[in-house]
Amino acid sequence: MTDRKPGRWPSPAILISLLAIVLALTGTATAAGVIKIKKPSQLATGVVQSRAIADKGVGTKELLPSALGALDGKPGARGPDGARGPAGPVGEKGIAGDGASTLWAVVEPNGGAVRKTSHVEDTFNLTTPSNKYEINFDRNVSLCEYGVTVDGSTSPFPGRATVNRALLANDKVIVFTYNAAGSPARLGFNVVVDCPT
Repeated sequence: MTDRKPGRWPSPAILISLLAIVLALTGTATAAGVIKIKKPSQLATGVVQSRAIADKGVGTKELLPSALGALDGKPGARGPDGARGPAGPVGEKGIAGDGASTLWAVVEPNGGAVRKTSHVEDTFNLTTPSNKYEINFDRNVSLCEYGVTVDGSTSPFPGRATVNRALLANDKVIVFTYNAAGSPARLGFNVVVDCPT
């Protein structure tokens, strides 16, 4: 049986060298496990899951336009109407419109005026045709508005009437009267002429 001499510790220089080798190998392994990502093409699709991204860790500047469009949701239901606002200020007073004068006459079937305004000079029934009446005024009525209705108080039978400005005179209007069947008939009527002042 051979006697063994107790072992000796390595020298300090050897220990430091061994420690340096261990640290160097460990640091390399750690660095090899970290990859710096500089552009999206370095990652395959689906590698980074949403749970790996911190809240508010990605801003809109980092998203593609197509991804931003996908974030738009459907419009929600309409909310309740708000309270009614206060009344606005009173508007400015408008410009006064042009005045108007009204000329009128109540004419009998025979052409005589029962009542009339002072600007109606005369009324009469023309013999041809018998349903034609002429109303003369003391002014130009060519730019006025005309209206006529059959007068039931002077004409017992229903009918209708038309009124127009005289073609060759600016100071008169012509009225035609017709019975209910549309045939010419002598009927009393009310004529109104509204003129701008």
